[in-house]
Amino acid sequence: MASVPVTIVIPTLDGGALFQRALAALGRAEPRPERILVVDSGSEDGSPERAAAAGAEVLRVARTEFDHGATRQLAAARATTEFVAFLSQDAVPEPDYLGPLVGAMSDARMAAASARILPHADSSPLARRTVLASRLASEQSRVIGVPAEEFVTLCGRARRDLLLLDNVASLLRRELLLRWPFPRTMMGEDAAFAAAALAHGYRLAFAAGAVVRHAHEHGPLSAFARYRDDARFARRAFDVAVRANLLHALRGLAYELWADVRGLRGVPLGARAGALLRAPPLRTCQVLGQWWGSRPERLP
Repeated sequence: MASVPVTIVIPTLDGGALFQRALAALGRAEPRPERILVVDSGSEDGSPERAAAAGAEVLRVARTEFDHGATRQLAAARATTEFVAFLSQDAVPEPDYLGPLVGAMSDARMAAASARILPHADSSPLARRTVLASRLASEQSRVIGVPAEEFVTLCGRARRDLLLLDNVASLLRRELLLRWPFPRTMMGEDAAFAAAALAHGYRLAFAAGAVVRHAHEHGPLSAFARYRDDARFARRAFDVAVRANLLHALRGLAYELWADVRGLRGVPLGARAGALLRAPPLRTCQVLGQWWGSRPERLP
C-alpha cells in the first residue's frame, strides 16, 4: 500500500467511541500516512492504549499543560515528514481522505489544505443540519489567495472570510508551520497560521474530495458556551460582532428555526417531530451565546 509523507497528529482526552472509529478508519487508510502521533493529555478511558495498539505513537502531556496551539506545535516539531495533518479526536476520516489533501498541496505556494466536513451517518437531524450549513461542507473545491500586500490591508469580516483553515481536519506544510508556529491559545491557532501564510503570499486550499465526518451534539447549555466562545474569538481576533445586538439575535433565531424546518424535510416523521421540539431551546441558546460573546464589555 502506498504511503504519503504525512504525520497525522491527534490530540486526545477521553476520546471514546468516536476516537476508536477514527483509529479504525486510519487503519484502512489508502494512501497511508508515514506516521500517526497521538498527543494525550490525561485520558482515563484507555484512549492512549488503544492508539498504541493501533500502531500510533503516543506522546503524553499533563492535562494542565494542554493548549490547542502549543500542544499541536509540540507534535509538529517531532514530525519529520513534509506534511503534518491534524485531526480532532472525534473526527472520523474516510479511508481515502489523505490523497485529495496531499494532491491539493502539489503547488509549492500552497501552505495548507482543509478537508470537507460532513456529519456522521448517525448524527441527529439538528446536528446534521448545522454541519451541512457550514462552508466546510461544500461540494466545491477552491483555492484562496490574494496578493500579500492586499491581504495585510484587510480587516474585520474581509480578513476572517479568507482564513478557511480548520484543524478538525487539515494538512499543513511542516516547513511553514515551523516558520510561523501556532500561538499558545485555546482557540484559533489554525486561523493564526492561515493569516501568516496569506500575509506572505501563500495560498490555502479546500479539498472537497477529502471527506471527514464530524459533528457536535449540543444541548442548550453546551450550545450557549460553544457559540459564546466562538463569538468572543471573532470579536477579539477580527473585531467582528457575530450578533451585534438583541434585535440581530432575534433575527438570527428566526433564521435558524426556519433553516431547521427546511433542513428537516425528508426526515422520518417521528425524528422530525422530536427535532422540531428540541430546536427552539437549542437555537435560542445558540444565538444568545453569540450575542453574549459579541459584547465588547464582556471581554477581559
